[in-house]
Amino acid sequence: MPKIDVYNLKRPKKERFEVTFHDTRCPTNVDFTVTFKKLTLAEQTRAIEVATEMQRRFVDGYGDEGSKDRIEPETLAPIDGEVVYVSGLACKVAAFAFVAQRGPDTDRFTEKELLQLMVIDDYADKLGEVANRVCEEEAKDGDPLATPISEESSPPTVVSET
Repeated sequence: MPKIDVYNLKRPKKERFEVTFHDTRCPTNVDFTVTFKKLTLAEQTRAIEVATEMQRRFVDGYGDEGSKDRIEPETLAPIDGEVVYVSGLACKVAAFAFVAQRGPDTDRFTEKELLQLMVIDDYADKLGEVANRVCEEEAKDGDPLATPISEESSPPTVVSET
């Protein structure tokens, strides 16, 4: 059998869905809607790479501790005057949501903005649901890369210090 022409492949349709973010406990009381799509395996591996880079950028920093070439982790803007701390799990959740976003670039949140949103518990919960849903189909097939957070994982929140 001859090989196929890889330059004429068509992508299978992937489900798109909208998520409305709302938190009545948030003083700004703002609703916003974001469109996401389920990810292919290639897109999931990209999300894992984005998460790894985010963890270096916001959690671990670059280089060895004490090294003169060390670059400390980037900090997020304080919210209500409080420092925002980021976890590796929050980076993973934000990375999957980042890669799965659809719409014009001007309407998409950056990786950093998604981490900032996670200070609001309801937004963090929604982003965790999104991260699982965009990989749901592949996860059912037993793909070890598919599910960004497991059922046993703690909630994907960014911790804020008072």
